[in-house]
Amino acid sequence: VIIPFIDAIVNNEKLHISCEKLLYKVQADRVMILELHNGLENANGLPFSKCSATYEAIEQQIKPVAEQYQNVNLSLMPFVNTVFEKGYWCGDVDEILEIDKGLYYKMKSNGTEHFAACLIEGVDKPLAFLFVSFTEPVDTTHNCQYIRENVRHIALEQALLLELNKHNIKH
Repeated sequence: VIIPFIDAIVNNEKLHISCEKLLYKVQADRVMILELHNGLENANGLPFSKCSATYEAIEQQIKPVAEQYQNVNLSLMPFVNTVFEKGYWCGDVDEILEIDKGLYYKMKSNGTEHFAACLIEGVDKPLAFLFVSFTEPVDTTHNCQYIRENVRHIALEQALLLELNKHNIKH
């Protein structure tokens, strides 16, 4: 019982390091992983899909917000459907106002001006979302491509680590 727990701790540390690496590589202010999980069930026995922030790397002057993203019902966060459909999104936070007012106002209150979101795919199902945010506007034509390449690379690394945690295997 102790060995799988220790392996999970090692993999968790690697997930934190990958978030820090991405934070500095793309000069973001925040990198956060929101892992998908089942919540409670409705009266018909259908599960509520939820996500929770499990990893957060932030710049020194940025206030942590991971606790604001615990047990978030995905039906209250319609923007995630865009990420599910496309696998990736990058742009100014103002672009999501019409799609998801709740997420828009939450991100604006945390100083976010620009962000990227990527679906972290597991072997047989989606595992999490990777959010990367910036408090300054980003040149979307040049930097979005650079951010996309780096976010997708780290998302693949994180998918492996999350899968290993699921199966209690040390990387």
